[in-house]
Amino acid sequence: MVLWALLDALGPSLGHRLTVAHLDHGLQPDHAAQAVIAARAHETGCNLVTRSLRLSPGPALQARARTARYAALAELAGTSGADAIATAHHADDQAETVLMRASRGAGVGALAGIRRRTTAGVVRPLLSLDRATLRAVAASLEVQWWEDPSNARPDYQRNRMRHEVLPALSAVAPGAARGLTRTADNAAGHTEAMAFWVASAVAKHAVHEGTQLRIPMELVPRSLPALAPLVHWATDQLGVPALSQAAVRQVCNALRTGQQCNVHGLAVTPAGDALNFEACAPK
Repeated sequence: MVLWALLDALGPSLGHRLTVAHLDHGLQPDHAAQAVIAARAHETGCNLVTRSLRLSPGPALQARARTARYAALAELAGTSGADAIATAHHADDQAETVLMRASRGAGVGALAGIRRRTTAGVVRPLLSLDRATLRAVAASLEVQWWEDPSNARPDYQRNRMRHEVLPALSAVAPGAARGLTRTADNAAGHTEAMAFWVASAVAKHAVHEGTQLRIPMELVPRSLPALAPLVHWATDQLGVPALSQAAVRQVCNALRTGQQCNVHGLAVTPAGDALNFEACAPK
């Protein structure tokens, strides 16, 4: 709601037109949220579009909800002619994300956390501001908001990080949340630099044809830390979601054994003088 208020206020000076999208996941009664949003849309005169996703309860619910949410937002952006999708992720979201990923042994790319801008047109203007600052802004602008009751559910890992782990960590190391967001910025910078140097070294030698990418074997490192940036560059070229550290490890093993592997929509085949990547349906 703060993002909405700020973008609406900046519209006359920046020249953008704002469309507000409200998505109902179908997991809980949504009447209170709809009332707040509809009232704000009427007050500001903003175009409001809604969509019902109707997700079913079950394993990996938050991941499934996120995938469905961004797919719906992309569709709505296309039909409304939007140039960008702005979401209100903030610094505390970033700190939680980095801490969750670090606890799983994530690689540098994953430690970059939530990106400020994505190739899919998603932008996050509030990522440098923490929750306390946004609440203060909301109070200053007299912005009404609705608190999602699922944010208090202890069965979600992110909620436990938010309500239990981060406060405990901050008590021991004051400023821990800010430190975690700096870690994300540093990791993002490292990832961007590695992508630049990989592209500089490999792009002119690689052969990209449709869903296939062929990289000369003399340019393919054998160690996991050195191989990971090359694999991430390949997935970016093929439009395949970035692989996890565990998936990159599978690619490294395939390279050592000379056997093909299929990981999350990417088939990797060592073929004599080249390493072949091909976008395919996940097995």
